Amino acid sequence: EEISRAIAAHQVVIVCGDFSFYQFPSPEYWHRLFASAPVGLLFALKVPEEVTVEVFPKHPRYGARAGIENQSFLNAATLSALILEPLAPYRDRIATLIFEFGARGTPPREFAGRLNPFLGALPPSFRYAVEVRNRAYLEKPYFDCLHAHNVAHVFNAWTRMPSLKEQMTIPGALPADFTVVRALLR
Repeated sequence: EEISRAIAAHQVVIVCGDFSFYQFPSPEYWHRLFASAPVGLLFALKVPEEVTVEVFPKHPRYGARAGIENQSFLNAATLSALILEPLAPYRDRIATLIFEFGARGTPPREFAGRLNPFLGALPPSFRYAVEVRNRAYLEKPYFDCLHAHNVAHVFNAWTRMPSLKEQMTIPGALPADFTVVRALLR
């Protein structure tokens, strides 16, 4: 009810959906989700890790894929077929799609170099944001890459990241015409 009142008052209300990080939801799932939410409610959805994990973690939930290189890492065609196309009917309900990259050992310039062509291959029909969990990436090559594609950096309060206040003072940290903040609990 509170969300409905905020929408009626023309306030922006956005819900972040982490649930989409662990799977490629079916078209039926998306239909049920958007049909059950008030029309003015916007969503920030995480892109499935199937596209953002370079090597599957050695964790039981990954089964035989644990420790294996992910062939769909930064694959724009996979993203388009399994997420962007099913979400196309709901485009006006999606504030941003978030790519979360966990703590990684890839050098910052190499990461930005691999991210750049991926972001360049994405259709402009959605807004995109990148959430990194490696403070070493918060440098000019990363922010320049995001700026070139009007992609937001996700200011996040993850355990091993600088504080939100510190992140906001980094030169170039506002690379897009919109801002995304995830105030995660420590």
